Amino acid sequence: SVILKKHPLKKLSEKEDYLKNLILKIKNIEQKLKIDDKHKELFKAMREGIHLKELRKTFVSQSLYYYDSILKEIARRGGITLKEARHIKTEEVIKLLKEKNMKEELSERVKLSVFLVKKGKTKILIGKKAALMYEDLCLAKGDINELKGFSAAPGFARGPVQIIMHPTEIDKIKKGVILVTAQIVPSFGPALKKIAGLVCDGGTGITSHPAILAREAGIPAVTSTNVATQVLKDGDLVEVDGYKGIVKKL
Repeated sequence: SVILKKHPLKKLSEKEDYLKNLILKIKNIEQKLKIDDKHKELFKAMREGIHLKELRKTFVSQSLYYYDSILKEIARRGGITLKEARHIKTEEVIKLLKEKNMKEELSERVKLSVFLVKKGKTKILIGKKAALMYEDLCLAKGDINELKGFSAAPGFARGPVQIIMHPTEIDKIKKGVILVTAQIVPSFGPALKKIAGLVCDGGTGITSHPAILAREAGIPAVTSTNVATQVLKDGDLVEVDGYKGIVKKL
């Protein structure tokens, strides 16, 4: 940053003071709550785990930022669009740059493709094969009245469904509804205090965004349903069982 370049010693000193104060606060809390050595180590492991998880995200974001410049150059030299370049395998780059005959293949991948990995080998399906696999794995089949997912936050709730698919729509969320969405991000947080329950297509595990935000809001949540946004519609009356990970149409 500009501040770090102009005042590196000051910035590093501030960082050091912050860490010293943080360690002191932790010790004061441990003493106040009389936390034993076993749980001190557990909390320490949690803090380090959270730090490493956020650090990983930082490095991934930086990598994607710089990788984008490489993809733009690959697209320019290969005579393809940036979106098409995002669908190329690493081992295909040389072929593209030498032969420049992958335009049609990559165009099909952009429309619909399935990326398979088996025993370290990759295969990409396009066309009818990709469509059949997508239909088999991602589309709801028949009349479904009960969805099974992951128990992300405990509790029971009943209410009408409201489907929201994008953070820009959170102002439309009504009080007491069961929010049904594909996935949520932290920007949904304030709106979750209004709803009775949460159901997501995605969201894996208790550390996913939906799970954490639902627990913070004190509402039941079922994630990893895969097809909730296809099966349910606005106004449907449903029951959410956050203990068993079940959503029932009433």
